[in-house]
Amino acid sequence: MTRSWLLRAHRTFFAVLSHVSPRVAGRIALRIFCTPRRHHQPHWEKQIAAGGTRVRVGPQLAARAFGAGPLVVLVHGWAGRGMQLGRFVHPLVQAGFRVIAFDLPAHGGSSGERTDLIECTEALRKVGRDVGPIAAIVAHSFGGAITTLALERGLDARLVVYIASPSSIRDVLQRFGDAIGLTERAMQAFRAAIEQRTRVKLADVEIFERVAGLRVPALIVHDRGDSEVPFHDAERLAARWPGATLLATDHLGHRRILKDDDVIRRAVTFAAERTANANLNANVEPGTRNVELR
Repeated sequence: MTRSWLLRAHRTFFAVLSHVSPRVAGRIALRIFCTPRRHHQPHWEKQIAAGGTRVRVGPQLAARAFGAGPLVVLVHGWAGRGMQLGRFVHPLVQAGFRVIAFDLPAHGGSSGERTDLIECTEALRKVGRDVGPIAAIVAHSFGGAITTLALERGLDARLVVYIASPSSIRDVLQRFGDAIGLTERAMQAFRAAIEQRTRVKLADVEIFERVAGLRVPALIVHDRGDSEVPFHDAERLAARWPGATLLATDHLGHRRILKDDDVIRRAVTFAAERTANANLNANVEPGTRNVELR
């Protein structure tokens, strides 16, 4: 069954159900949304993973560690896995860091079938408690949203690098609802079901609003042609984040950006220079710098 065929089937199903019972459509949409697909792990990821050692982070989270030094945690996106950021491992280790890549709940090698934003946020906080302190976090896509909420909830990290990160949870949900064909009434039921499951109001976890209170140095990397998370999201994050640096790329999309040598070099340099800075814990002055990478 191809993904396009499955999407068409979902759209037909929800087009009918959304009119018959928006509430039921919203609850089924929640079940689908909170069940991330586990994708095949390519050979290159397995090769990099083989060079690391297993790390125990609670009974349910799969994690691997590499190198020695200040800790960098790699946080993957929805339906991903830690080793998707595997290209960062060797450069970071060469720069003198210890690197931990872990799989979020219900992802990769970690246990569970379903998960959500808050559960994943708490999983990252657990990583910080169990294997910290954390010098830096490199997060891709939904991992950026998770990192923001974890930082706001007390996770201690000295700096972050966000790659293709969304700026709004409501927008993420709306894009999902549009993709499967939810009507507006069904979308309302879907959002209500999310709030019931997570026990938080969506208005309280809007990422672009949350980052305004952070004083952690941030490098925000995003491709102008990203078809999954619009470049506008990066601009909105950078505009709200005190002292953030926005790095724009072209022709790398949403996932290939994780393999780009220049992006990796910029991220590692950012982490190395900021970690070496004795004044890292000082407040960051407001203002955003923009850098273009072509």
